Amino acid sequence: MNLAPVISSFSPATVDANSASFTLTITGTNFVSSSVAYWNGTPLSSVVVSGTTITATVPQASVPTGGNYTIQVFTPESAPEEYDGGLSNTLIFTANMTLSEAQIAVCLKIDDFMNAQNSNWFTWNGDTWDCNLTSKQNIIGTCVLALANGGNLPAGTVWRDYSNVNVPVTGSDMIHMGIAMFSFLSGNYQVAWAHKTNVRALTTVEAVLAYDYQSTLWLNPNTEY
Repeated sequence: MNLAPVISSFSPATVDANSASFTLTITGTNFVSSSVAYWNGTPLSSVVVSGTTITATVPQASVPTGGNYTIQVFTPESAPEEYDGGLSNTLIFTANMTLSEAQIAVCLKIDDFMNAQNSNWFTWNGDTWDCNLTSKQNIIGTCVLALANGGNLPAGTVWRDYSNVNVPVTGSDMIHMGIAMFSFLSGNYQVAWAHKTNVRALTTVEAVLAYDYQSTLWLNPNTEY
């Protein structure tokens, strides 16, 4: 009984996404004349060079984006050589991102980093205040309530600071706290846009992926706003 094909390596190691079609060379064992290379589940035009080597043409359209693609070899069970055939193991081919893909990926990371910065705390009136989503919604809602009541809140209103200490606040306090929070958040939004502008100005994938968006420009949450 003959064994199913086994693949051990391939070349080239990578290509740029959406580049020209290329010849893929697959190395392994148990290849026969009817063996066919598969790219991401799709059969390729293949040439069996020997029992250990297959070449195949990968069309440009088969690598539209950067990322992972599967490589396999299939031998039909009805092979003339009376091979039992079957499907090989799978190897992963990773295509390089295009410049546009890299820029989009890094810009999304900038958004994630900004959201993390804007979800901790900000400083106002000598104290630090929680800035997670619930706190943002509560601060905005309380500001609206105060404004709807002539800038006033019920007597005895307190607001819990970042250290979980209840602090007495007035309507005016909450309105100014909301302004401080907005200044902090919008400042970081502006920083994010500045980083994205820098990323979009870069002209190579390597420069985009190496861009340092974490170290500079972001507002310090311990600064009074």
